[in-house]
Amino acid sequence: MTDGWLDRLKAERDEVNERLCKLEGFMYSPEYAGLPSPDRFLLTIQADVMHAYEEILCARIRRAEESE
Repeated sequence: MTDGWLDRLKAERDEVNERLCKLEGFMYSPEYAGLPSPDRFLLTIQADVMHAYEEILCARIRRAEESE
């Protein structure tokens, strides 16, 4: 495994984390509260999936770093 690959994986994790933080911040806003219930539900599912994606990326990074 090359360092370039691992660097890209870390950058992807950081990008997902940044987007997730923005989404979670929005979910505490008045604008979010004003959305129709189906839209709020979909955004909640999106946040859950993004959490899972971030966890997967973190696990892959840990495994890569352990194998170095």
